[in-house]
Amino acid sequence: MPMNVNTDDVAHHPKGTTFRESDELLDGGDRRLTLWAVLAAFVGLASSVALMSPLLWVVPAAAVFFGAIAIRTVRNSEGTLSGDKLAAAGIGLAVVFLSWSATSHWIRTRVLFAQAQVLADEWFDLVQQRRLQEAHQLRRNFTDRAPPNMPLDKIYSEQQPREMLAGFAREPVVEKIVLLGEDAKVTFVGNLYVRNVGHLVDAVVMRYKVESKSGKEKPAFVEVELSRESFDGVRESRWALKRIDLQPIE
Repeated sequence: MPMNVNTDDVAHHPKGTTFRESDELLDGGDRRLTLWAVLAAFVGLASSVALMSPLLWVVPAAAVFFGAIAIRTVRNSEGTLSGDKLAAAGIGLAVVFLSWSATSHWIRTRVLFAQAQVLADEWFDLVQQRRLQEAHQLRRNFTDRAPPNMPLDKIYSEQQPREMLAGFAREPVVEKIVLLGEDAKVTFVGNLYVRNVGHLVDAVVMRYKVESKSGKEKPAFVEVELSRESFDGVRESRWALKRIDLQPIE
């Protein structure tokens, strides 16, 4: 039985080249636009979401992946497919948004580490000076702290705050530093990580080293976790020490 042959298809498609209609779109000319290029451009535009969280960096990464496939597909099509420029545009957008997000994240992390270290250093200084009432205040949530002008002696003269202060003084890190007294030496070791724990709340974790200047006591690492609560449209932020764990060095 004779078969009808479309001469236009023969003219436009070189011998040995196969195409799937689902992967192509007409571009208004003789060549067809590959869907990989359209996908790369679309995901490249959507890569702006990477500015919201590092977890969304997968979006620009996907745009680069789709764009690379599109460019390779066009180059291997022997001139019958188009979309390489569109794919390149998608890759460019993805790279811009990914670079922007990564830079912003790095700067923000450095700022958080610097601010957290200021508070942690202040806390260790207070403990070394045995100003435990002030040190305990920094361990409490910002809203639970004493008003700025209220004498701490008056607050801790009441039973509940007095019991809380006694428990605070028995914490391993506090007890170790107080017992060492002037022989105590506290050294910042390094930053560990920053993580988001809730809406506008960040946790910053760092490491310190507590040892005796005379070498009589074994040194120990101290892992410090601080939280920062920020507010929409307000530059003010509130810091508190959430966790201070003593980790003996074996």
